[in-house]
Amino acid sequence: MELKDLKELLDLEEEKDNIDIRGIAIKYIKLWKYFAISVVICVLIGGLYTLTLTPQYRVSASILIKGKDGANPLKDQMGFLDNMDILGAKDNVLDEVQVLSSKSMMLKVVNALNLQTTYYIKTRLKEVEIYQTSPIIADMLPENLDTLKAPIEIIIHFSEQGIQLKGTCDQGFMHIQSFERDLKTFPALIETPMGVIRLTRNLNYALSKNDLKIVLRRPLQVASMLQKSMTIDLTDKKANVIGISVPTKNIKNGQDIVNKLIELYNIASVDEKNKTAFNSIKFIDDRLGYITDELTTVEKNVENYKQANKLTDIQAESQQFIKQTGEFEKARLDIETQINLVDFVDQYIHKSENKYGIVPNIGIQDPNLSEVLNGYNEILFKRDRLIRTTTETNPIIIDIERQIKSMRKAIEASVESTRRGLMISKHDMDKQDVSLTSKIKAVPRQEREFIEIKRQQEIKAALYTYLLQKREENSLTLAIGIPTARVIEEPLADDKLVSKGKGFYLSIAFILGLIFPVIFFFFKDFLRARVRNRNELEGLTTVTILGELPEYKGKDPIVVRPGSNEPIAEMYRLLRANLQFILHDHTKKVINVTSSESGEGKTTFALNLAMALALTGKKVILVGLDIRKPALGEYINLQHSPGITAFLSGIETNYKKIIQPTSLSENLSIIVSGTIPPNPNELLLKESLDELFVSLRNEYDYIITDSSPVGLVSDTLLIDRLSDVTLYIVRANYTHKHDIRLINDIHKKNKLKNMYIVLKGSDIVPKPYGYSKKPYGIK
Repeated sequence: MELKDLKELLDLEEEKDNIDIRGIAIKYIKLWKYFAISVVICVLIGGLYTLTLTPQYRVSASILIKGKDGANPLKDQMGFLDNMDILGAKDNVLDEVQVLSSKSMMLKVVNALNLQTTYYIKTRLKEVEIYQTSPIIADMLPENLDTLKAPIEIIIHFSEQGIQLKGTCDQGFMHIQSFERDLKTFPALIETPMGVIRLTRNLNYALSKNDLKIVLRRPLQVASMLQKSMTIDLTDKKANVIGISVPTKNIKNGQDIVNKLIELYNIASVDEKNKTAFNSIKFIDDRLGYITDELTTVEKNVENYKQANKLTDIQAESQQFIKQTGEFEKARLDIETQINLVDFVDQYIHKSENKYGIVPNIGIQDPNLSEVLNGYNEILFKRDRLIRTTTETNPIIIDIERQIKSMRKAIEASVESTRRGLMISKHDMDKQDVSLTSKIKAVPRQEREFIEIKRQQEIKAALYTYLLQKREENSLTLAIGIPTARVIEEPLADDKLVSKGKGFYLSIAFILGLIFPVIFFFFKDFLRARVRNRNELEGLTTVTILGELPEYKGKDPIVVRPGSNEPIAEMYRLLRANLQFILHDHTKKVINVTSSESGEGKTTFALNLAMALALTGKKVILVGLDIRKPALGEYINLQHSPGITAFLSGIETNYKKIIQPTSLSENLSIIVSGTIPPNPNELLLKESLDELFVSLRNEYDYIITDSSPVGLVSDTLLIDRLSDVTLYIVRANYTHKHDIRLINDIHKKNKLKNMYIVLKGSDIVPKPYGYSKKPYGIK
């Protein structure tokens, strides 16, 4: 079918006013055999398909992500860690979901369980995946596995002659290469275009009689598939519980995947916490080195001062003074300690190697600075966790970098503000010290000098002790290493299968068995370019269908003869009755027969219609006005007789000489077309044709004209002035549907008078009249 024909067909379908649902239903009911065959075939295929299916289960587990209190192993064991928030930073459960479901975590699971290699036992109907029970183990170098563009498939056949190996690998660009080997001993090295595969024998399991299929995939590809199939999400928004589930055809395989994921996640979380504690220990050790040197120097000064002034028990002599000034000195000591701690933080954040290092918050009493440091550490902690699953160009990392930069500025500002406040307090203390000094002028100079030296010693000693305490706490954190996730439900398989049951697939097969014939016949009819039957024709046009004639395969073109009781002759008689009902007025005598194109059978129809009318005793004349391609004379062996073209051209002036009687019926006369003229259009416009028909109307009861096809020439439109009724012939399975548009246009514009359609070659099956197989009236 050409594109133009299809377009016209679609336009014609749009002209339908409604859909004949009843007709469609009857049509498909008649095709019940095709539906039955389709259903049987589809159900058989569906049944065979169900035999190839392997049940699929879902293995599920749930874990509890510990919060701040649960994540700090020292919280319950030591009561002096309130200021060490860096050891127990609050976990964001949603972030942990992303970490658990990350591709890098899945890749670790794949590598840990060797999921990149899959083993199958091939049976007649399906391949059964086996897990950890394969008699032969295949492995490949990681660098070769990472370069695989497509899976490598290996089939190992076991027979009495030995072990035969066949494999295929895709090298890209549709280049698939095969390889074969005969194996005698294990281990065996198989060279392939993608690298060397090593096969080893697993002696724990015997060789199977069935073929063994081994598939090697790129680990990253397997990790991506695992990431898509696995479901990891919060089970309840109000609880820190994460549910983990994975579909699997082997329950043990699914349990191992979930358990390994949880195990690797806990290892990573412990490593994270250990890294934080290790950084704190490193910082404390660095500060202890400075404090130890300073404390040694101060203690040496105390020793030298006592030796120089020969002092033994200077505290006993100044006990009263120290008692009075104890509270003042204690406050002064606290300020000095805070200033040193702030200086430590300031030095730490300005070192380039500590750009992403956790800033220890070791006893700073200023709440604003402590809050800023805790927030800064949380952001660093979050960046450290995310950077392992993504790159530095990720928008999230870039945003975190911006926050880190902003927070560092906030720390610097807070440190400067805190230092300024401490210095003001120290300045106030110094003023008070001057006042107190004036009050103890009576104290010996040695004691006063000794107190100043002793004060420095106490400050350094207190700071040294404090750092040692924090170092032990971090060491304890490294030693304990409690994981973040605690399993609250072990991985178990659900009772309900993930895969659909056999009933589901058989139901789908049954439905498809009903749908396929509908689709097939629908598109067959939709793409059909020719009119098929009366129902279809009625849906395409509003022109009245006067009658329909069945397909006739006989050789005699004249089927209506005296005494003939053939079914098709009876259909002509029925058509004659319908026509006589239309021509109820005796003045209406001229019946014009035409069609859209040549070959639709208008000439044989006109001849048989003329015979049907003549058998009623009426005088009938058949005029061949298809003067371009005359065929009427051939059917009755009058092709060499003078015709109407001779009369219209003036060669024959007496019209009665061109009228030929026929042997078919004494009531039937014929005027053949005659010689094909060079100017048919002009001949049909002559007044002599009008005069001829006036004479014929006076002499005959019916005048039937066999005119040219309307779709090819305009001759029929010219002689419409002579006719009373137009019978338009449409031939089933021959007339194009786009020709119906021509019929509709002619009828709409009234180009042909009283136009009716006659359908020839219909799919109706005429039956003899009566209760037996004999025609009605035949004994």
